[in-house]
Amino acid sequence: RLSWYTLGEIPVLSMALVTLFFYARYVAEGRSLDLWATALVAALAVWTKQTAVFLLLWMFLHQLSIGTLLKQLRQPRVLAATAAVILVLIPLAIITVWLGDQNIRQSIGALPSMTQPAYADTGLAQHIGERLQTDVLLSHLRQIITHHLSLPAIGLVIVGLLWALWFRDFRAWFWLSFILVVYVFFTYIKGQNARYPIFWIPAFLVFASVPLAYLTRTAGYWFRGYSGLIMLVVGWQLIAIWLLTPRFATGYDQAAAYVLEHSESPTVFFDGYNNGYFIYFMRALDPERSMYVLRGDKLLSSTSIAGKNQLEVHAQDTDDINDILDQFGPQFIIVEDLNTIRIPIHDVLRSMLANDSRYRLVQTIPVDTG
Repeated sequence: RLSWYTLGEIPVLSMALVTLFFYARYVAEGRSLDLWATALVAALAVWTKQTAVFLLLWMFLHQLSIGTLLKQLRQPRVLAATAAVILVLIPLAIITVWLGDQNIRQSIGALPSMTQPAYADTGLAQHIGERLQTDVLLSHLRQIITHHLSLPAIGLVIVGLLWALWFRDFRAWFWLSFILVVYVFFTYIKGQNARYPIFWIPAFLVFASVPLAYLTRTAGYWFRGYSGLIMLVVGWQLIAIWLLTPRFATGYDQAAAYVLEHSESPTVFFDGYNNGYFIYFMRALDPERSMYVLRGDKLLSSTSIAGKNQLEVHAQDTDDINDILDQFGPQFIIVEDLNTIRIPIHDVLRSMLANDSRYRLVQTIPVDTG
């Protein structure tokens, strides 16, 4: 559903799954090799994306919940592995505090300094209060249905979960505790993006397969029947995905091709919401990377990630815009009709291009983004 946007989470999800693999082996067999592999991969997962720190929290709480935490902490190898993880993550922590104010703001919001007396009342307490609102508490639970799992898959998950509870299979707690920590951690985080908690999707699907582990001991037709049911759900899911209309964009490839064919300047200026589409085709059609793309949302104004967050306006009028264009010397200026950024200087740019005799319209290309 979120296409390429979700793919940004796949690397850290992969690292999380590898961490789960080694940690599960360590819990089952207690081998030092698995302990150190868990520590290494978990640390690398956090380096891949900071939100993976929930893995460390989960392993700590899992050991606490099964009553083995103190036993683990008495082992020199566990203390050494823990120290190694801390040492590996110290540089990341420094970088995040130094340069990652936006990451922190997205995660826990802007909190007052802890040295201020009002910190507990106006900062952390306020943030926790916001997290306890009903809409926030239900946000990721709704996303299970709307984004993460289809209804047939949810049905299999419920069957497997009830099956594990009926047989009092303690192994289910490994995955159930993982799901609970994902829920609590990503509910606490300020951003409620549906792609953030996708770590729990594999855990849910483990429950969908639980009956297979028990049905292998019974008559073969029960095992084959449930396996067939899983295959039907998988097939239904594939068909449903195939029938979805993917997001697309037309026109940007034509604009990029025109610029690459006619430009005598190594730079092109683009101002519009879908700058990523234009840049993609500039790169795809120009393997030699012969041109630079200048973005209006960086040169005329700039924000942090989206909207007007940490807005800085770098040009105030047409003279400033002309100075910027003269500095970089683009022959072609590509603009989308609508100023979706909704920052006035970008309207000034469009008005200037339409009315200033120094600029001439050479091509109009219709675009469609679905």
